[in-house]
Amino acid sequence: MNQDDVARRLAVLGVALLLAGMVTGLLIALMPNPRLGLSAHLAGAMGGILLVALSAIWPRVALGRRGQAWAFGLLAFGNVANWATVLVAASWGAGATSMPLAGKGMAGAPWQENLIAAALLALSVAVLAGLALTLRGLLARPDTAD
Repeated sequence: MNQDDVARRLAVLGVALLLAGMVTGLLIALMPNPRLGLSAHLAGAMGGILLVALSAIWPRVALGRRGQAWAFGLLAFGNVANWATVLVAASWGAGATSMPLAGKGMAGAPWQENLIAAALLALSVAVLAGLALTLRGLLARPDTAD
């Protein structure tokens, strides 16, 4: 993947995630936990906007092909998984263990709570690593890309 391909994929995924977040907003009242439904709506919207914003600056990110692929994969997984995990928690009426404020005391089965917690941990690490790689690429000189 070259820089233009990564920028385009970030933009496409960002707009798709933004759309998913907007559709989620229409379904909030139908969810067992509407507060987590609102959180899923916001996670989709904000994650989509983040990916679109990153696509705009991607030409300034000086990473080699592997670095770009890793950054894209981590950012894509992390943002989509964030929306999906919170949406699943809202649909299950779960999430009180990992998201006590939005979970509003609605706990799911132990396996549901464990799955949500594991997914939140994985997606958090992915987004942080993807943003760290992006920052590294922004701070690097173009001729020093790995």
